[in-house]
Amino acid sequence: MPYWSPVNPKELHEMAVHSRKVTVWCRVRTFRILGPYFFENDNEETVTVNSERYVTMLEGFVEPQLRRLGIDPTALHFQQDGATAHTARNSMAVREMFGTDTSHFGDTAWPAQSPDLTAPYFFLWGFPKDRVFQRRIMTIQELKQAIVDKVAAIDEDLQRHMYGNF
Repeated sequence: MPYWSPVNPKELHEMAVHSRKVTVWCRVRTFRILGPYFFENDNEETVTVNSERYVTMLEGFVEPQLRRLGIDPTALHFQQDGATAHTARNSMAVREMFGTDTSHFGDTAWPAQSPDLTAPYFFLWGFPKDRVFQRRIMTIQELKQAIVDKVAAIDEDLQRHMYGNF
């Protein structure tokens, strides 16, 4: 939009049209949080989540983290929405590493008109986000570190309280 002024300050203010972002994944399990996991390329640049990257995250991050915590993935109830990355053939094949699968095309059908009200939507995204942005974040690296710090600061007592209220 043009700006008319009686003086020409000879200053140029450039701003990015789209702000830089991160794509992050976390998982809530009763009293434990897995993640965060950042979807990035080799240059640590944010990338779009596609089925290949989703499978890489499940196999290379989620399953090893669960096993490290002594949790058998086949004993879990795995729930996800109908995003394309979740319903692609290669994603569907990998989901067999988990026990029950609630999703589109899963063992248990995703409820029609589902409000998606789950612990992650109810708590995990809002709570840390409020704390991350209590101060001005200047770089992507600061943003990622703030996310890591705020997720790590969610203790068991707070999670018990959240599940009790949920």
